Amino acid sequence: MTLAIEPAEPVTVEVALGCGTSRTVTVHWEGGTLYARAGSQPQLAFQPSLEAWKRFWRAADKANVWNWDRMQQADQPVLWRIALDSGAKRVTASGQSSATDEFKTFVRALKKLLPGVSLPFST
Repeated sequence: MTLAIEPAEPVTVEVALGCGTSRTVTVHWEGGTLYARAGSQPQLAFQPSLEAWKRFWRAADKANVWNWDRMQQADQPVLWRIALDSGAKRVTASGQSSATDEFKTFVRALKKLLPGVSLPFST
């Protein structure tokens, strides 16, 4: 019998949404804490539960983030960037489109980890 180990706390989470706008939100994981900064607002700190992380990784799987286009051309502006490493899977990607269902699924999952933070592209 093989047991699947579901990832919990991340190795890496680095996200930027709304790049180049006054509403840019940056998120990063460091030392057991998830930090978020919206525009010029003070940085906020969060410590999601292991169950919250499991829900986030399941949503990331549903959004198929692991297969998102890697990096945009250097001369192309981007609206978002992500670098995620669950310990089992990793992706680094960026893009201009925020209209796909997969992207919206990812942003909703991220928003659940960051209560009270207004994220660009969230619905």
